[in-house]
Amino acid sequence: MEDPLDTRLYAEPSLSQAESWRVSGPPSVPPPLLPSTGPSLETARAHMLALGPQQLLAQDEEGDTLLHLFAAWGLRWAAYAAAEVLQMYGHLDIREHKGKTPLLVAAAANQPLIVEDLLNLGAEPNATDHQGRSVLHVAATYGLPGVLSAVFKSGVQVDLEARDFEGLTPLHTAILALNVAMRPPSLCPRTLSTQARDRLNCVQMLLHMGADHTSQEIKSNKTVLHLAVQAANPTLVQLLLELPRGDLRAFVNMKAHGNTALHMAAALPPGPPQEAIVRHLLAAGADPTLRNLENEQPVHLLRPGPGPERVSTAPDHRGTPSADPVLTLEGDFKSQKMTFNPYPTPTSKCDLQCQYLVLSVHMRPGSDFLSNPDLSTPNLDLNVPFDLSVDPLNSCP
Repeated sequence: MEDPLDTRLYAEPSLSQAESWRVSGPPSVPPPLLPSTGPSLETARAHMLALGPQQLLAQDEEGDTLLHLFAAWGLRWAAYAAAEVLQMYGHLDIREHKGKTPLLVAAAANQPLIVEDLLNLGAEPNATDHQGRSVLHVAATYGLPGVLSAVFKSGVQVDLEARDFEGLTPLHTAILALNVAMRPPSLCPRTLSTQARDRLNCVQMLLHMGADHTSQEIKSNKTVLHLAVQAANPTLVQLLLELPRGDLRAFVNMKAHGNTALHMAAALPPGPPQEAIVRHLLAAGADPTLRNLENEQPVHLLRPGPGPERVSTAPDHRGTPSADPVLTLEGDFKSQKMTFNPYPTPTSKCDLQCQYLVLSVHMRPGSDFLSNPDLSTPNLDLNVPFDLSVDPLNSCP
């Protein structure tokens, strides 16, 4: 026996609301939400039949049909029955004033069951609104893993690389949304808020669905790795570098208007997030000898700071100012003899650059590099000399 509450949507007052809706606009308060079991689909179909196609196809001043409203309010069986009628008349993808189809409205309202129903009924999965956003973009923007799961379970073919009018794929959008939710960035994934966890789940689901992590957004050619580094998000950087597929070294050295992810990491404000990101990138094969369009290597972009470490332009062996910054240490650090080996004994300019860059990042005022082994990279040997007065940019063959 049906719960009396289940039929409230279909009682005479509700039908009167529906009949007057086209003239006066949708009610300010939606009808009572249906319990999870809802009324039977047959009951819903009967009432949609009573309304007739003219009422179901009518749009208010904002372009909403009853199907848009049912989807927004989470009235599953009413939405399903209305969608069947609109499908018969070829208007299942009818748009409201912002270009949203009922599918996009259901996605934005976080109604996974209705999303799946509409897709199964034949709604266009790649429809976009007036901002070029598809159902995947909407789910990624608001961090709605349930909606992504519904799309995935429906089995429809969706365009994972569709671009919105900002040139972003759904994966780019998910990364940007996660960066916002993780401000300030955390080094520990366990401390993420519920919102951040949902958005991280969206990133992981899109990658699992086959989204291309090497795709570059249109405006500045950034990959998702660039976007993660730009936000100083070590948790996300590590996730992206642990992806099992593709050429990791090629991915980590991709350029966005000339800058690799390592260039962007070197330009970050000093602190534990920057240290963690630089370590992750170098371990993944980031090349510290690559130069950007301004002919700068990552080490040139390290921010100078007060205290024992500063970056200056020192004369080279000919007595003329060098084009490359040279690290000079003053105070107690000057007498330290140390080496930093993220790789084996340096045999090339690239290897020495890695040592120099990571050492420069760590040896900043307030860094825990010397006192906290958790923040340091393995293979630190304080007994092997490392001449910090040598310009590593010009000292290798």
